[in-house]
Amino acid sequence: MGDIDSGASNIYRHPFDGAVQELIGRQSGNVARRQLLALGVSRGAIEHELRIGTLVTRYYGVYCQAPARQDAQAVIAGAVLAGGPTAVASHASAAWLWGFLPRYEPPPEISLPTGDRRPRHILAHRCPSLQPRDITRQRGVPTTTPARTTLDIAPGLTHKALTRLVNDQLRDGYVKAAALADIVACNPLHPGAKLIKRFVEHPANPTRSWFEDVFPAFAEKYGLPAYELNARVNGRASCASSAGEASFASSAARSPACPGTGSRWDPGRP
Repeated sequence: MGDIDSGASNIYRHPFDGAVQELIGRQSGNVARRQLLALGVSRGAIEHELRIGTLVTRYYGVYCQAPARQDAQAVIAGAVLAGGPTAVASHASAAWLWGFLPRYEPPPEISLPTGDRRPRHILAHRCPSLQPRDITRQRGVPTTTPARTTLDIAPGLTHKALTRLVNDQLRDGYVKAAALADIVACNPLHPGAKLIKRFVEHPANPTRSWFEDVFPAFAEKYGLPAYELNARVNGRASCASSAGEASFASSAARSPACPGTGSRWDPGRP
């Protein structure tokens, strides 16, 4: 019936079908046209599977196995494939994969260390500064490392949110202080560098709450006794010295400029 029909048997019965299925599984239900061709699947077979609905187009040159997954991980993984062999998930998409952001917001974001591919419906960043050491995998998706992801999303976060994010990362071991120092040193002109730099220049025990984040400024403002955040007392981490906590509570009750009294206390305000 012709070359196309003879080659259009279901690709999952193709001699390479085990490899194809394994690849699709590793890529959150996605596969790139170039990958199918590399595995020996003919162009005719690909077109046949698209016609009968076994494959569904997600992005140009990227397909997903029907029924198409629409979860955030699958969408991000497909976007990375659409960006080409060097593309990685980055910025907000990488932050979602790492669990730094509570929910995924489209469009998917990718970074390209080389080339300038701009797939439709994908936010692509041209990042020549992206080095191999800035790239890893999370949930099976090529992704920027936690330190690089933090650098990329820092400009879009509030001071409070960034402080909490960095301290959570340091406390939970997602990123080391040395990794933050390295990413800042290697990208001094990046918009996020100056925002991350303060955590590098003034290292401290990672805080665990908003209370610990604002306590140093509060203590300085009201001349509270010396204290140590996250000091270990009897083998357990303590938020602050008991004297400091007592002073905070006492001052908060007296001061009209403190949290919980109807007026906003701004730790950055003199």
